[in-house]
Amino acid sequence: MSDLDKLEAEPCHPHFQDHKNEDEDPKPIQLVTELEGRPIRDFPSNSPNEYLCLSILVIFFCSWLLGFIAIIKAIQIKILHAGGYYAQARQVSRTVLKLNLAGFIIGIILNSIVLTYLIFVFQSVLYLREQELKG
Repeated sequence: MSDLDKLEAEPCHPHFQDHKNEDEDPKPIQLVTELEGRPIRDFPSNSPNEYLCLSILVIFFCSWLLGFIAIIKAIQIKILHAGGYYAQARQVSRTVLKLNLAGFIIGIILNSIVLTYLIFVFQSVLYLREQELKG
């Protein structure tokens, strides 16, 4: 008997079995209470926030270096959580948030400096043209 025949012969779920005796109840489903030797309650269902969208926005509008590092760390959160390292995933999530906030603040400061400089240069050019026209 091939492996495919064995799979076809075995029912996939006890409730979908064809019962020869209708009075017979199907086998009850066993609940999994342990996974990898740890109680199931130790496996949180919600993943820590990855802040991936915020990291992308920081790359484009604020600080590309900190945003790039934050994206790498955001991907690491998903890997850690899938591997069962929940405490480390939460810690990396907080690190990603701090990187994004730092990138946002640095970006605002640098963009303000650049904007101030451009306004100053533009005003200087206008003033010099006005002086040329007068003199």
